[in-house]
Amino acid sequence: MSINTHDEAATALAMIDRDSVMFDGTDRDIESVRRLQDGKDALLWFRRGNQAWVIRDPAYLERAKAAYAEVEAIGREQGKLGGEQGKLGAQQGAIGQRQGMLGARQGSLASKEAELSSREARLQSLEAQGQRAADLATQRRQIADARADMERQQKDLEKAQAALGDDQEALGKQQAELGAKQEALGQRQQRASEKAREQIDALIKEALAKGVAKPVEAR
Repeated sequence: MSINTHDEAATALAMIDRDSVMFDGTDRDIESVRRLQDGKDALLWFRRGNQAWVIRDPAYLERAKAAYAEVEAIGREQGKLGGEQGKLGAQQGAIGQRQGMLGARQGSLASKEAELSSREARLQSLEAQGQRAADLATQRRQIADARADMERQQKDLEKAQAALGDDQEALGKQQAELGAKQEALGQRQQRASEKAREQIDALIKEALAKGVAKPVEAR
């Protein structure tokens, strides 16, 4: 299904069958097509200014459908790439959460570092005041144990940050590859759409000349 609407359009085109809908025109054009189609057989409808026509001839409709076959196929490919983009977006979100958690851990370690530095400063002050070393030994051991534990946590955090960086790099490569595919597919879509429109314009010209296209109310 492909529906493009515009506030004002000098021309409009709609192709409807049981499998697909292709429309390019105004909201009022949509209503006009709905009145004509009304759940019935396939049709090709087009408008030029204030005059519209409809084609119901099966042979012409098959030709019109064939003209847009590549466009529809590319549209399905774009849908698949959109699904891949969604998955990569979810992975990016998960990485963002991990980054937030690591940031929180880093903040916690910074707070512990500040606390240990404060305790060490107080201990040095007590030593300078002549406090007996034996009385301060327990505090010194506690500070040493706390610092050793903090250093272990810091190393674990650095490993986790390195792993996160690797994951971000890998994801970035996947996103770049997907972006290149989407760009190439977009270019193919543009070329296919231009080719299809040329074929449809030729078909419409022929249908008008042969009286296959029947005039209908435009609005």
